[in-house]
Amino acid sequence: MLDYAGGCNNPVVYFKIGEIAAMFDISIRALRLYDKMRLFSPEHADEQTGYRYYAADQLPLLNTILVLKAIGVKLIGIKQLVDHGLDPGQLVNTMKTMKDYWENQIEIAGFNIENIEKIKSAAFSKLEQNEKDGGEPPDAYKMARLVCLENIKTETILSEALWL
Repeated sequence: MLDYAGGCNNPVVYFKIGEIAAMFDISIRALRLYDKMRLFSPEHADEQTGYRYYAADQLPLLNTILVLKAIGVKLIGIKQLVDHGLDPGQLVNTMKTMKDYWENQIEIAGFNIENIEKIKSAAFSKLEQNEKDGGEPPDAYKMARLVCLENIKTETILSEALWL
């Protein structure tokens, strides 16, 4: 961390790129990418050493970028938001889009969990049946095919019953 005089009474605190990376648990490479995109650039770069220095008052912007990225906003979308000064209307629209996306992901995850439970149940039933019959457990390939066939039969029967 470096202090430079930003006027008589206003010292400016600068952080090196490595310090910023450590503070925000982000790679130096990512910070360089953000600079290249003109998404988040250092306030000062030393021409002699090539060191990049970020001012303390830039840190809230980086935090915002990282939060948006964490909720799934693509960097190009973040850039558009930042370029428009984080316009509240545009931000609301982006948040609605992200909310819809994550609600859809939750629905997909629920469907996948339901299918996992069906597969587990079918596999367990086959194992129990095989143990009663005194046979060896089927190999993985046969087991996977049986589970798929069981699910297809179950879904077909349920579909027919619902449409009757």
